[in-house]
Order: sequence, then structure tokens, then C-alpha cells
Amino acid sequence: MRNNSKKAFFFDFDGTIWFGRYGEKTLKALRQLHSDGHLLVYNSGRSKGNNPAERLKPIPFDAFLCGGCIAEVFGEEIFRKDLSKEMVEKSLKIERKYDLLNLYEGVVGVYKRRGILPKFNGEELDDTDVLLDVETYPISKFCIIKKVDENGEYLLAPESALKEYSQDFDIVEFKNYYEVTQKGTGKDVVCKLLIEKLGLKKENCYFFGDSLNDLSAFLIGGRNVAIGHSPNALKEKAEYVTTLEEDGVYEALVHFGFVEE
Repeated sequence: MRNNSKKAFFFDFDGTIWFGRYGEKTLKALRQLHSDGHLLVYNSGRSKGNNPAERLKPIPFDAFLCGGCIAEVFGEEIFRKDLSKEMVEKSLKIERKYDLLNLYEGVVGVYKRRGILPKFNGEELDDTDVLLDVETYPISKFCIIKKVDENGEYLLAPESALKEYSQDFDIVEFKNYYEVTQKGTGKDVVCKLLIEKLGLKKENCYFFGDSLNDLSAFLIGGRNVAIGHSPNALKEKAEYVTTLEEDGVYEALVHFGFVEE
């Protein structure tokens, strides 16, 4: 059923809604939006297998867009693109060649080599070649975690490694890691599919984010909100930039008149 008047709100999670806990005003505002008949969309760069399920339960999301490669709405999967066996094999080869610290995000879990990345959750594997069994371990994307020098400074990954990956993947750099996604996926891809599926008008879609992986969604043509700590490239594409952090979503919803202060 097409509904051109319905409004949809697309929310990045980490650094947009979640700051180690929910802002009380934000959580209340999200529930009010939903009770008022608006659509709430989880639009995270995390893969489905890396979703913080317990943290999501308090929010009545109607759709889940995960890692730019899976889209589910009202419990129906409308898009999914896993890495092929050949792409996983290439990733593992480059990881070993350059001694990288890769964290593989999948549909049902997160995986890493045993003994690395103690600060990151994930199933430790003695032999990451098991990931070549893409039916048992469907992989959506992966991250290259930056190494740290003796002064605690993050080190860049070798340029040659990033160049090899860039033949098949898109790479977005963050402070302490690189997010690596296969070409033909991304937040813009899954957002557009959902918009078309539900027959929404772009001007009735509100996109909330705080990182460069939100930029592609900000270019769709909807109304964009950047959290205050966002990089300038994102702020430049935003209609509204919040002054609050933990309750920035609430602040923006007040600004647009969806909730009362």
C-alpha cells in the first residue's frame, strides 16, 4: 500500500540515538512519533549480526536497515546482499598479506581471529578460513581496526592494502577503524529501496546521522539532521544541526514540530 503522506524517520544508532544509554527525552519522543503513526527506521552501519538487540527493544522500529546490505520492513526482508565466497577469500588474503586487524560482520554474528581485538565483541576463530563457508557464515561487511603505536596514537592502514580493497569495496575512514562495504550497497541503497517499497515521498523522509557513512543517505533528497559532533561534510548537507548530544534527536524533533518541548 502506497502512502505518500506518511512520514518516515531514519535513525543511525551509535552516536545518534545511543551514547552508552538513551537520552530519556529522546526515547520518549521516539515512542510518541510511533504512536502518532509515523514510521521509525533503524538505519545503522552495523550488520544484522552485530545489532545490539537488547538495546533496540525499547524502540518500536518498523524497519531495520543493517550495514547498507540488508533491509527488512514489517518483518519482511526486501533486500540482502552478502559477500561472495570470492570476496571473502580476497579479504582474508589481503588481511594476512598486510597483517591487518579485521572484524567481520555477518548476518548472524561477528568474527575475528583468536587473540586479536580484545576490546571488540565477536566470535574468536582459530582458522578464519571457515568464513569461506558463506552459507554457514554469511558475511555482510567488515572493519579494519587501526593499530595503535606506543604513544596511543592510531596508525593508518597501509595505503597499498586499502588500494587493493578498493577494487571491490567502498571504504569509509573513522577515527579508530575503516568501514569496508561491498560496492552496490550502502545506506542510500537500502533507504531508497524502502522508500520505493512503501511509496514514500522523499520530502517526508527525515534522516538522522553523525558519521560519514550517513552521507549517502543525506544525498537522497530528504530532510537531514546532523548530531552536533558530526564531521563538517555531513553538517553541510544537514537542514538542522543539533546542539545537544545525547538528546539531539529530541531537540531536532522539537525543532520540526513533531514533539513539544
